[in-house]
Amino acid sequence: MKIMKVSKGKVIAAIVIIALVGVAALVFAGQKSPGNAVATPTPTATGTPTVTASATPPATPTPGNANVQVISIRALANGQYDHQTITVNAGTPVRVDFSADTNAGCGKQLVMPDFGVNLISRNGETVSATFTPTAPGSYTYRCGMAMWKGTLIVK
Repeated sequence: MKIMKVSKGKVIAAIVIIALVGVAALVFAGQKSPGNAVATPTPTATGTPTVTASATPPATPTPGNANVQVISIRALANGQYDHQTITVNAGTPVRVDFSADTNAGCGKQLVMPDFGVNLISRNGETVSATFTPTAPGSYTYRCGMAMWKGTLIVK
């Protein structure tokens, strides 16, 4: 059996190449949808939502969006959302702007099942969805595992 001598420089170069390929694979895997947002519209008893997803909210509202209620929710590294309760008006479109701390774990996903909203903030970016609540009531928003919870009150 012949033992092959490999220089320390070649080993380091191989490790660097493997690390770069791994990082490139992770970056590529994170580009599943624009802005890493996932929007899943689902008809519900509260009305059929119109859900859109984008990496960043519009800088200024267009004339047709002047009556949109904008709410912001951030998942914090401490295991909670920055707003536990949010109140909006029924019949008026709501744009939810969601972001998450990089150490927020499963809190990086925001699900509003009653409105068909499913957003993911992988690297702290803000992702958005728009829906129109039609029925007054109290609705839960949560992470994908239902460990983090908040309440959306529709008046």
